[in-house]
Amino acid sequence: VLCTASAWAAAPAEDSRFRDHLAGLVDSGEIDFETGLVARFQRVFAPADLPPELRSSGAWPDRSATLLLHEFSQIRETLSAATVTTIEDYLRLPSGSATQSHVTTHFRLNYETTGAHAVDPADTAPANGIPDYVDRAAEYLETSWTRLIDEAGFVAPLTSGGRLPVSFRDMASFGYTQDINGLPHIVLHRSYSGFPANQDPEGSERGAAKVTAAHELKHASQHATSGWTEGGWLEADATWAEDFVFDATNDYLRYLPLGSPVSHPDRWLDGGAASYEDCLWQHLISESFGAQALVDFFARRAAVPSEPVVATFDAMLQSYGSSLAAMRAELGVWAYFSGANATQRPVGFSEAASFPTPPLGAFATEPGETVSGQLDGFGTRYVFAGTNGRSGQPWIQFLGSRAAPFAVSAVAWSATGQSSLTRIPLTAANSSSHEMDTDWADIGSLILVVTNTGGASDDFFLTIDDRNAVSALTLAEDGFSLLPNYPNPFAEQTTIAFTVGAPGRVRLAIYDIGGRLVRRLIEGEPVEAGNHLRLWNGLDERGRAAVPGVYYYRLETAERGATRKMLLLR
Repeated sequence: VLCTASAWAAAPAEDSRFRDHLAGLVDSGEIDFETGLVARFQRVFAPADLPPELRSSGAWPDRSATLLLHEFSQIRETLSAATVTTIEDYLRLPSGSATQSHVTTHFRLNYETTGAHAVDPADTAPANGIPDYVDRAAEYLETSWTRLIDEAGFVAPLTSGGRLPVSFRDMASFGYTQDINGLPHIVLHRSYSGFPANQDPEGSERGAAKVTAAHELKHASQHATSGWTEGGWLEADATWAEDFVFDATNDYLRYLPLGSPVSHPDRWLDGGAASYEDCLWQHLISESFGAQALVDFFARRAAVPSEPVVATFDAMLQSYGSSLAAMRAELGVWAYFSGANATQRPVGFSEAASFPTPPLGAFATEPGETVSGQLDGFGTRYVFAGTNGRSGQPWIQFLGSRAAPFAVSAVAWSATGQSSLTRIPLTAANSSSHEMDTDWADIGSLILVVTNTGGASDDFFLTIDDRNAVSALTLAEDGFSLLPNYPNPFAEQTTIAFTVGAPGRVRLAIYDIGGRLVRRLIEGEPVEAGNHLRLWNGLDERGRAAVPGVYYYRLETAERGATRKMLLLR
């Protein structure tokens, strides 16, 4: 089979350490693709069969093996007969004379009380001839059906005879949903003892069983709606469903440090493939517009399953008066108000106080300092602006390249811990020069939220200054100062501010990086003592547009001289 590790290296259902190690072995040629694929199934269904060199590289899948099985079904015809037989042996469900059934309104639960896949046979609450473990699983599944299908309106799974089959087995996974002859079959773990802790009031074992029931039922609904055409977004959606059904369990919180919009705001999508930790995108939509918006998303997926997932989100959001770009920007702002930033938040997730605190990505500690960087699509960077030495009102100067649109917001924290949010308007040219309506003296700290709302990576430049820097300027002892130009960088024109302590003749000129004269702004003209402004429109001495790049501007008097640097963009 002509496949490489890249065909499955981003599979979201597997622990990244194991995945990365296995991908490296395939890419280096130490093992072939089919051997690697079999190893992935061994890790879930028969860890003892793993080669020794793979046994210590990871623990187990985070949540669901559904996408692993779906991938196998998609490439099954390209695999060797031996590989197919090996994998299908691992997937064989418990059956035989020891298998018993419990039938509910929407489910048929098949279980065993002896053997490797047996559930706990205890039958006391109630003592009805059905193991309590199976009774509880049935309750969790029916609760999930009521919440997701009956109340929210998601599509009911396809069934034969009106009931969805459910089995239990021992495996290194919470559960999975498998397509068997075109119909979904849910498989749950036979016991959630020792699984990761959650916050469920009835204990972590029952909490794990609850959220897995909701997660896998959502997969079954997705299967009926669009045939699992959404890739990793399926896991983000099913993880959202866990909290939608069982809000008190909060199992999803353990994924958030692993690459979510909160913990890794600048690269949470990992090249475009969503996963469990990216369920915050679904939370953002449902908390903004209600669960009906996600129902509408899947309705469009059913109608246009081949459409790119982000295009489906955009079409759905536009029907709610929003857009993909607008909600990308909103996600960056909501994610900021998480963890330690969740107090006194003007917007944000309902459970944000339990999230990680997002990291700051850049710092602008000096007045007039320019921060630059590159952001992937959906990515956000949080820029901290120091308040020392600043006066007047904050002046935000932003310039993005033309490859992707951006959004910028400012969060001002007062000394008493109160926060205020300002949306910074951008021009069609992806730039802004915006004065805030608060004063530096009233700000304890200022955070700029910069989000790439497009799909392509792009550069940005951000300067946080004081609009009144010139009028509020404190003169040097001899009254001579040359200030940072603003905006910097700039695309059309920039302002150069300076002050002199005594009347006299001055020279102000622009030079390229090689020291060659580009433009004279003042050539020996007399000026009065005090503050002065000059504009440079990016043209040279002959009226031609200067090429983009770094330039220097120099101010000279009879006694003093000073030089600063600026960046011209086109």
